[in-house]
Amino acid sequence: MSITKPAIPGLVIDDSPDRPIYRPRVTFECSARAVRAALTVANAAALAEFEHQFHVAMAEADDDFDLRRVGRLVRHWWLRAIHYLDADATAYTAAVADELRHGDESALVPRVA
Repeated sequence: MSITKPAIPGLVIDDSPDRPIYRPRVTFECSARAVRAALTVANAAALAEFEHQFHVAMAEADDDFDLRRVGRLVRHWWLRAIHYLDADATAYTAAVADELRHGDESALVPRVA
């Protein structure tokens, strides 16, 4: 998958050798526009789900003028999109989740490479 800066607003790819293992290699601005662009590149099925949920949240916000649900939705999908774009972040999260499932609470402390 080819990721380019103009395609995703605020895109940063960190390939530095001193990047901590817990910091995602790929990140971008946390906005609906950027999440949509990232999902367009990374996962078409997830893009359709995000767009549907976003439109529902916006319609609900139109009724009650509460934008918090939109912000929570964007943040949720921002984290998912990072994982779709960054296999290292996905592997790290899966390893930590596995350790926690097995009762290893030391997994809660960020590790260095």
